Amino acid sequence: MAGELHELPAIRVGEIRHRLVSGEGDAPLASLVGLRSADDAFVEVARFDGMERARSSLALLEDRMATVDLRPALDLLRELRPLPARPSLSISASFVGRRNYATADLKGALAQGLARAKGPPVALDERDAPLHLRLVLEHGHARIGLRLARVALHERGWKRAHRPGSLRPSVAAALWRLAGLTPGERALDACCGAGTLLGEAAAVGARAIGGDRDPTALVVAAENLRGLGAAALLARWDACALPLPPACVDVAASNLPWGRQVASDSPPERFHAAAAAELARVLVPGGRAVLLADADDPLAPGPLRVEAAREIGLSGRRPKVLVLSRPRAAA
Repeated sequence: MAGELHELPAIRVGEIRHRLVSGEGDAPLASLVGLRSADDAFVEVARFDGMERARSSLALLEDRMATVDLRPALDLLRELRPLPARPSLSISASFVGRRNYATADLKGALAQGLARAKGPPVALDERDAPLHLRLVLEHGHARIGLRLARVALHERGWKRAHRPGSLRPSVAAALWRLAGLTPGERALDACCGAGTLLGEAAAVGARAIGGDRDPTALVVAAENLRGLGAAALLARWDACALPLPPACVDVAASNLPWGRQVASDSPPERFHAAAAAELARVLVPGGRAVLLADADDPLAPGPLRVEAAREIGLSGRRPKVLVLSRPRAAA
């Protein structure tokens, strides 16, 4: 996400913290709403330190919220989208580290501070409110922001159907960015599931090709792709024996079966080795692949070269991302 933000004109990337990247500059807000690898985007309205583990920090949060003037941020949002004269808002909060209070306590302190400041009324249901206030608390540092868009950026309107283990579209977009996908390239997902990776590939102008061994997954993927209005080649196949000719794909990305939400018939090491061998066969020389797999499962890249590997936080687990490439033939 930081890389995508850095590419925007007139934006300077600032702090990179746990699940948070900040930036400042004069970029149009519409360009921020168009970020594909971001889960969400906010305009900051307050930040402060001193939020400790004790419940006394809740009073500090309420007092700080009572001094926040939301009007400048609301004026910015009105340049982006229409808002009622007195819009209501919903509240969410998250924190890192052990606390003697819960997220519900944080939300209550924010609501009480807003009431003292005679700010917007608080709606209990996010769907009823045109505004959303978000608190991110990392150790003693608090950031408060108003969501730019009406809904979170990861909520793509085209993704109508879901399956166990399905990726968020923002994560899928990030995987394609790691793979260096560009418009017009042939993009393969050999374990397509609900079609999230295929949809994100099509959304950037790539030629999407995907398949799955489960016919119900293909029905879901086709429904989601129809919601996007995108064309993709879909087929029922075994990722370890792809019915594709050699060197026919420029880029590949897959959320491999983790053996928990999505089961695999063979041991992980055998499946991964066979799938990597097939990717090496169908990728063009110099082609790239990004694979997401459970960090506890062995993933042998076989003939592919490992360009990068790292663990990430996702769905309460720590899967690993491997960036691979097929070596070019020797001159």
